[in-house]
Amino acid sequence: SSVVRSLSCYPVTYVRPSLPPSSLRLPTAGRPTHQAQVQPYLLATPFSPPAAAAPLGHTSPLVSTSTRLTPPSVTPSHKSARSSKMLRNHCRTALVLVAIAATSTSFAPTSHKLSQASPRSTRFLSAAANNGGVTMVAAPPAPAPAAATTAFTVMKKNIKQADPVPQSGIDQAVELMQKGAMYRYNVPDAESSVVSICEKEITEYTGHKYCVALNSCGSALFLALLCAGVQPGDKVLTNAFTFTAVPSAIQHAQGKAVYVETEEGFRIDPDDLEKKMISSGAKYLMVSHMRGKLASMDRIVELCEKHGVYLIEDAAHSLGVEWKGKHSGHHGKIAAISSQSYKMLNSGEGGFFLTNDPVVGAKAAVYAGAYEGLSVKHITVPGKEVFGDLPNLLPNYSLRMHAVTAAIIRPQITTLNERREKYNERYYKLV
Repeated sequence: SSVVRSLSCYPVTYVRPSLPPSSLRLPTAGRPTHQAQVQPYLLATPFSPPAAAAPLGHTSPLVSTSTRLTPPSVTPSHKSARSSKMLRNHCRTALVLVAIAATSTSFAPTSHKLSQASPRSTRFLSAAANNGGVTMVAAPPAPAPAAATTAFTVMKKNIKQADPVPQSGIDQAVELMQKGAMYRYNVPDAESSVVSICEKEITEYTGHKYCVALNSCGSALFLALLCAGVQPGDKVLTNAFTFTAVPSAIQHAQGKAVYVETEEGFRIDPDDLEKKMISSGAKYLMVSHMRGKLASMDRIVELCEKHGVYLIEDAAHSLGVEWKGKHSGHHGKIAAISSQSYKMLNSGEGGFFLTNDPVVGAKAAVYAGAYEGLSVKHITVPGKEVFGDLPNLLPNYSLRMHAVTAAIIRPQITTLNERREKYNERYYKLV
């Protein structure tokens, strides 16, 4: 009989030879007995897998047939002490045989018994029996898995590693630093400001009338809430699935976030949105286009109009994303985009406040730091007459973008569409 076990992940067949009936007789006091001690079944040499797998249905030796356990010579004795010792040995022999039989029954599936193996396996069994010892042979190896034939995409780049800044952006940033001209208003006019030019290029891309460049998109969200009229304690609806900058901006404006459930596709759920509009009484909604996925914006606008809710779009992730041929950020009265490194534009930190409302645009510029009459050094804000006395009525939070950031961003704007297609292709390969 045989038993198949696993050793270092390689199956091994243990072959136990038949023992003569005399070896199973218990000794009788006072007369000679013959004993064949059963030795432990151990490998004679360290195990190493065969160089080449044997064909299925065959076995290959792990050690030579000379590596076996041979019964010791028979020694007669008539002494009672010796008889007592032999009795104990026979008892141990019987116990070992019972253990081996149990092991064979528990661990040896029928498909691996040598009686069903190849003639070569039978030859090894005969050699073991004839030599009166134990021979160890390899069990039939499992067939190797079929090689994959379908190509798959391997990510070799850290997914959080942003694209490098174009050389032209690096050159302009270095030039500004060499001159010390990093403050956006330290210029004779708006057309001489790198930041103002960057704002203009952003509006040309997104289609918005007014743009204020800021130190982060989080700042843009904060100012959006202030410009919308959020007062301390006011409730603001927003996605339950979003980045912490969104509820943080609500808290910064001293509002209270009301979270709306997410539908399949990681978008805000319009059905739950209407329920929360009614139950909370909130009059502000900051919808977040997480991962660049736009919700059912036409329906959301309809709900906002129906329940008198002011709509703000967090478009930090959706720069380059369009809705029915129009860039994202036009459904709400205010939108915010980002140039933080994990976004479509990479300046480390940065953001833009976008709107088509002239009064809102003027307020945002003043909040950001266009104090006194500095609004004239902007290209993408309304005329001075719209500002009126706002610089004296509103606080200056000093959230401006500086010139080096704008210089880094500018050459990236021209490649947005090209990179959008590349990123989409990469995304759909992975998913």
